Amino acid sequence: MGASTKKIIVFGLALILGIGSLAGIFVALISDDGDTVSTASSSSSSSTTSTTRVEFTGEGSEAFCQTDAQLNQQLSEQAPTTTDPAALAAYFQQKVDAVKQLEAIAPVEVKADVSTTIAAYEAYAPVLAAVGWDQSKVTAEQAAAIQTPEVTAAGQRLSQYTERVCRLVPQG
Repeated sequence: MGASTKKIIVFGLALILGIGSLAGIFVALISDDGDTVSTASSSSSSSTTSTTRVEFTGEGSEAFCQTDAQLNQQLSEQAPTTTDPAALAAYFQQKVDAVKQLEAIAPVEVKADVSTTIAAYEAYAPVLAAVGWDQSKVTAEQAAAIQTPEVTAAGQRLSQYTERVCRLVPQG
């Protein structure tokens, strides 16, 4: 199986979801290199996006970082090697469950971001189910409905946190 096939099978969630930590437990909407967080402000006629580098204290991160690394390793090993919709749905649910485990022990600095990530997963699941878990059939409009500035910012913050505080380097 080629590398591009495996990426598709592991959801290829790049359409709306990007990698947050090692193998991608944090599937959140990241649109750049993860060093900045997008924030949107809107007026009656327009909205603007700015970026900010987030600084973290890292307080309370030990259990979170260890668990994140363990869950990422497990998910990486369990990634489906089939396009079977049932297998893809089960793997997607495993990712949701992993993020929920992390929510329970998330440091205050990123707890809301983890919750936002869970909400994004839960919003995306019915979209994927409706297209038979075939990422290529998700429309731009469907993806855009989930790509909110809040979800993008949460994903970027989690990416920064796992890289800079947990010292977990994203893979692929």
